[in-house]
Amino acid sequence: MNNETRALYEELLNNCQEHYDDLIGRGLSETEALDAVVESLQGMKEVIDEYPKKASPAPSGIPEADPKKPAELESRQPDPVPGDQVFPAENLRSIVTELRNCDVTLNRSRDGLIHVRSENPDLYHCEFNGTCLHVIQNNHKMNEEFNMQPEDMSIKGILSFVGKVISKTAGSITEQTGIYIDIPETSLDEIRSSSLSGDIDGCHLSAEKVLLSTTSGDISFSFSDTMKAGRFVAKSTSGDISLHGNADETEINSISGDVNLFGNSQTAVLKSTSGDVRMEGCTSRLSAHTISGDQYLSVRNTDIRNIEAASTSGEVEIHLPDGIPGIHPAMRSVSGSLRCRYPDSGSGASLQIRTSTVSGNIEIC
Repeated sequence: MNNETRALYEELLNNCQEHYDDLIGRGLSETEALDAVVESLQGMKEVIDEYPKKASPAPSGIPEADPKKPAELESRQPDPVPGDQVFPAENLRSIVTELRNCDVTLNRSRDGLIHVRSENPDLYHCEFNGTCLHVIQNNHKMNEEFNMQPEDMSIKGILSFVGKVISKTAGSITEQTGIYIDIPETSLDEIRSSSLSGDIDGCHLSAEKVLLSTTSGDISFSFSDTMKAGRFVAKSTSGDISLHGNADETEINSISGDVNLFGNSQTAVLKSTSGDVRMEGCTSRLSAHTISGDQYLSVRNTDIRNIEAASTSGEVEIHLPDGIPGIHPAMRSVSGSLRCRYPDSGSGASLQIRTSTVSGNIEIC
């Protein structure tokens, strides 16, 4: 191996390792750091295409580069027949998913069995002990991703090496491959799903406890029309969150995404920093907080007891049904307007409302 080839090889490996170590030092998990390093390799193909090469054919698996423009990544096409893993559901009590950059969709099964499938079956693996189904996205280890045999230390070998890495990982980065889980119509003890950048969708399901979290993906979940959850918790950093259905306790929190609750909840806590908050349904106690996002709260039951709504610069709009025995609205704003169409029944009223903004308007109607 000549000096030029060794320098290119060592620079590639060292840069990847240094980038990985730097991300770990900044507090990222091993999975997050690895995903960032692999994503950075997508630009490596363009750089290599500009490297002087002989007029010999490209290595097997690497397409010929167009000299007029950078070669584009060729994502692997998934099998047209999705893989399907089937499990018995008689004793199923919980569903747990741990994903990074792929979407997950949970639906109602039509045949009484559990089905797990994806266009890329190698993306994940399942662990099932009879009562709990655990779906985990496969983790590519650092030493597996960046391992090159000594006999491949040539320009041709490096081209092949980078091509294999990109080919192996581009599918999970650029295709947004999804995992689909079908569950029979039954009430589970728990549904728990987490993801970094993938969306989480659930439709017509039922569980005593539902815990969902994602960093940049959206969350959309609906409960069965005939059942409700004991507790529903959903959190996201930049994704939107929507819940359709009923729960005893609901907590939804997003930093920059919108928060939506369409259904009934004994207690509901809805928070977003810069996103909007919207609620339509029945509740006994409702708490909504935003910084710059607007709030639209439409309560449909007359036995509601408490509403707290606070925003810095967002608008607060509360709609109440006719027939509430008495209302005590405590409204405060520094520069926004205040409006309430109901008379103040005093501190002993059945419904206590506390709303505050700095510059946003408040309206109770």
